[in-house]
Amino acid sequence: NQEKLKGKHHAPGSKAWFTAIKERKSSAECIVEHAQYTTERTARAKLWSTSFKSIEHREGMVKDLTDFQNHFHKKITALTNRRTVLHAKLDKGKSDSISNIEILDQSEQEFAQLKTKQFISKSTKQLERLEQDFVQFKIDYFSVMNRNADHYRYKGYTSDDTKELELRPRKRP
Repeated sequence: NQEKLKGKHHAPGSKAWFTAIKERKSSAECIVEHAQYTTERTARAKLWSTSFKSIEHREGMVKDLTDFQNHFHKKITALTNRRTVLHAKLDKGKSDSISNIEILDQSEQEFAQLKTKQFISKSTKQLERLEQDFVQFKIDYFSVMNRNADHYRYKGYTSDDTKELELRPRKRP
């Protein structure tokens, strides 16, 4: 620093000269990177109709909500598909038993009816269990999301400037 103030220069090609050039270059690159980051973040903020400061919060919340919806969809779809399959099995078992019983003799008919009753009973129990699962189906949002993520740190925070703005006495409703 003293050398800069006194106007001393490094000899071109010396080790100190190369070091000074590298520092200048890295400083200029950092300034350009910061300008690009600011420009990109401002463009994203305009796209989301929000401010430069809150864009990362907004994008984080959108990402988390999308992930939660996808997780919920995956879980509920599995339950509804199982219910559809069980209903189809139950309907198929009833219709097969009625159509096949007419061609069988007496002992085979009794055996087929017994098997059909057991099948229907088993399917009905599975269906009842599945309906109980539907009733108990609840997914807590934070069981899927990370509560410590950066975009949750400002939740519920209102700045003093905003509070002052909201409490203006002559503000129109």
